[in-house]
Amino acid sequence: MEQALGAAQKENPPVLLAAYSVGFSILHVALNLTGAYILHPWVDIPMHVGGGIWVAWAALAFGERLAPVRTLPAWLKVCGVIGAVALVGVLWELWEAVGDTYLILSGGVPLGDVPGAFGFAPFNARWDTLLDLFNDLVGGVLVAGAWLLTRGREAR
Repeated sequence: MEQALGAAQKENPPVLLAAYSVGFSILHVALNLTGAYILHPWVDIPMHVGGGIWVAWAALAFGERLAPVRTLPAWLKVCGVIGAVALVGVLWELWEAVGDTYLILSGGVPLGDVPGAFGFAPFNARWDTLLDLFNDLVGGVLVAGAWLLTRGREAR
């Protein structure tokens, strides 16, 4: 039975990863719709850690399905996972900037004044962006560390 489950898991994306993805997405939408990100800014911290966990988990799960990745040394896999988390984190922050630009424009600010509007709250959050990227990496490091600690147990 264990061999059949192991073979099925290698052929299909992990069920837990898919469930985490769906649940995390639903939570994100609910937090946006209820305004929780604005009312409780600290909520952003565990969400970014959770996002880093998801990206790292997905990178490891799908990377192991590729023969060239399976043969890489562990340190290089960890670098790839952390790199994937950083890339997705930066792309997410760019997406947030696009959303902020939309909010600025829909608030009646002319297109030429958008750069100036980023100098005022809540759009001037450089520290928030850096903290978000840091928290993404915290999630990635947690997964990479857990993977390093448990990878020897798979052979037993």
